[in-house]
Amino acid sequence: MGEEARATNLYRQVLPTVVSITTSSLVLTEEGILERSGIGSGVLVSPDCHVLTAAHVVDGADRIV
Repeated sequence: MGEEARATNLYRQVLPTVVSITTSSLVLTEEGILERSGIGSGVLVSPDCHVLTAAHVVDGADRIV
C-alpha cells in the first residue's frame, strides 16, 4: 500500500472521533455582564463519549457543549 493510500485510510478511521466543542462564559466588563463564546475541537477517547481536548479550549468556561 502506498503512502498516500495509508494516509487516506488512517484519515477515514480517525475522522469519526473528532468533535467540535463550543463554550460560553459570562464576563464582567465596564458595559455590564457579557457572554463570551469560544470554539475548539477534541477527540472521543471512550465508548462513554469522554472527550480529550486542550485545557485552553475549556478554561474558564461556564458552559461546554
